[in-house]
Amino acid sequence: MPRVDGGNMRKGCAVVLLVAMVFAGIGWRAGETAADGELPRDAALRATFARQEPEFETLLAMLRQDGHLWRVGFDFAYVDTLVGTPPRAPTREELPAARWDEYRRLFRVLGLANGATRQWEGDAAEAIYLPAAVVPRGVVDSEEKGFAYWSGTPEPLLESLDAPTLPVQHAQSAYVRLKDRWYLYRRYNE
Repeated sequence: MPRVDGGNMRKGCAVVLLVAMVFAGIGWRAGETAADGELPRDAALRATFARQEPEFETLLAMLRQDGHLWRVGFDFAYVDTLVGTPPRAPTREELPAARWDEYRRLFRVLGLANGATRQWEGDAAEAIYLPAAVVPRGVVDSEEKGFAYWSGTPEPLLESLDAPTLPVQHAQSAYVRLKDRWYLYRRYNE
């Protein structure tokens, strides 16, 4: 009969427990904004935007002032770097603590699940994504829905994102116009 080493068994149990806690934490965080694995309805997001448009505009102005930031979250941020180089955390001069605290405050007020991401789409159109909910779909896939600001016109534009009529494709987004350059978006991430 093989002998079981208690120290290694405890370490193994600790690793399993840690992994379970991480996955439970991910599910709980997503569950804060997407109860029962469901994404918010278009009507709820439209109401949030209408009620808090000034705060959305303040957040947009901050992100545009901080054009060097590619990603800003509750507990992380990345600076946009040259193509082919990994992103890096901003220095304190690039993102002072008070500024980051203001981002966090706006994320909470607006109910944003994962902060903000800036992307360049198509013919150099700037897109800023503000996910309201991110729902795990399997081990690594997820689906998100939220608000987007585009300097151009995104495609495809749909009437509703509650039941999209397009087949889900690799990281494809679909959009519904809210106002001017503001849109709702829905995306499946692989």
